[in-house]
Amino acid sequence: MKKVVLSAAALMIGAVVFAQDNTSQVDQSGTTNVATVDQQGLENNSKVHQAGNVSAISGVSNEATVDQDGERNDSYVWQNGDNNTSTVMQDGDDNIAKVEVGGLTSTNGQAQDNVSSIDQDGDDNDAYQRQQYDNNDASMVQNGNGNISDQYQDSAPDGSAGNTAVGAQVGDDNTLYQEQDGHNNTATSTQGTTGSFLGFPLYESYGGIVEQIQDGDGNSATASQENSSNEIYQTQIGDNNTATANQNIGLAGGFGVNYIEQIQDGNGNTASANQSGVVGMFNDIYQEQDGNGNTATATQSGLIGTANDVDQYQDGDGNTATATQGGVGGTQNVIDQDQIGDNNDATASQLGDLNEAVQYQEGNSNEAISSQTGTDNFVDQNQTGGNNYANSLQNGSANSSLITQNGNSHQAWDIQTGGNNSAITNQTGTSHWSQNTQNGTGNSITVNQSN
Repeated sequence: MKKVVLSAAALMIGAVVFAQDNTSQVDQSGTTNVATVDQQGLENNSKVHQAGNVSAISGVSNEATVDQDGERNDSYVWQNGDNNTSTVMQDGDDNIAKVEVGGLTSTNGQAQDNVSSIDQDGDDNDAYQRQQYDNNDASMVQNGNGNISDQYQDSAPDGSAGNTAVGAQVGDDNTLYQEQDGHNNTATSTQGTTGSFLGFPLYESYGGIVEQIQDGDGNSATASQENSSNEIYQTQIGDNNTATANQNIGLAGGFGVNYIEQIQDGNGNTASANQSGVVGMFNDIYQEQDGNGNTATATQSGLIGTANDVDQYQDGDGNTATATQGGVGGTQNVIDQDQIGDNNDATASQLGDLNEAVQYQEGNSNEAISSQTGTDNFVDQNQTGGNNYANSLQNGSANSSLITQNGNSHQAWDIQTGGNNSAITNQTGTSHWSQNTQNGTGNSITVNQSN
C-alpha cells in the first residue's frame, strides 16, 4: 500500500511539472528568415509562422522576435511576404499578442516591408495587429492591466506607400481601435503617460476609449487623454484631413468622463478639440465636417470645467468655426455652431457659468461673433444668405442677444453690459445696418428692418 501511494505522488509531481512548461513552435519557409523566441516563466506559449507568395522566391528576410516573461502569456506571429519585421515583448501574466502580416494562407500573402511591434507590461492585456500589403508601421505599448488594442492597416501592393499607427496605454482597462485604409495616413493615440509624484502615479488612464478610423490618403489623427472613463472617436474619409483631440492632460487635468467625437468627410479639413479642468468632468465636444478645407476649433477649460458642451457642424467648403469657453467656474456652458455653405466664419467665446451661444449660418461668406462674460447669458445668431455680419458682446448676467438676418450684406451689433438686458434684431432684404448698446439692468431693444 505504501508503494502505491508513493507512485501516485510521483505521478502528480510529474503532471504539475509538465503543465508548467513553456511551448514554442516556429515554421519558416523561404530564404534568410530569422525567428528568435525567449520565454521565461511558466506556461507561456509562442507560435511563429513566416513564409510568403509575393513572388516565386517569396518568403525572404522576414524577422520575428518574441520575448515573454511571466506566466500563461500567448504570442502569435504570422508573416507572409518579404522583409517584414515583428517584435512582441510581454512581461507579466495572462497577456495575449497576435500579429498577422499579409494573407492568412500560404497562397495569398501580399505583404512587404511592414513593421509591427507590441510591448505589454502587466496582466491580462490583449493586443492585435493586422497589416495587409506594403510599408505599414504599427506599434503598441500597454502598461497596466486589462488593456485592449486593435490596429488594422491596409495599403496596396507593389511597394506602395503605407500607413503609420502608434498606440500607448498606461493604466487599466483602456481600449484602443485604429483602422487605416489608404496611404500615408497617421494615427496616434496616447492614454495616460508615465510619471509620478511622491511615489504616486499621476497620469494614468482608467477605462478610456479611443477609436480612430482613416479611409483615404494623407490623413492625420491624434488623440491624448488621461484620468478615468474618457472617450475619443475620430473618423476621417477623404484626403489630407487633420484631427487632434486632447482631454484632461497634466497634473490639473480633471477626473475624466469627457467625450470628443470628430467626423471628417472630404479633403483638407482640420478639427481640433481640447478640454480639461481641475475637476474637468462630463464635458462634451462634437465636430462634424462635410466638405473641403473646413476648420473647426473647440476649447473647454476652467477651474471647475464641468458639464460644458460644444457642437460644431460644417457642410460646405472653406468654413471656420471657433468655440472657447471656461473660466473660474467654467460650468454648464453651451456653444452650438452650424454652417451650411461656403466660406462662413463663426466665433464664440464664453467665460463664466451657464452661458449659451447658438450660431446658424446658411449661405456663403457670413460672419458671426459672440462673446459672453458672466453668468446665464444667451446669444442666438441666425444668418441666411451671403456676406452678413453679426456681433454680440455681453458682460454680466441674464442678458440675451437675438440677431436674425435673411438676405445679403446685413450688419448687426449688440453690446450689453449689466443684467437682464434684451436685444432683438431682425433684418430681411439687402444691406441693413443695426447697432444696439445697453448698459444697466432690465433694458430691452427690438429692431425690425426690411426692404
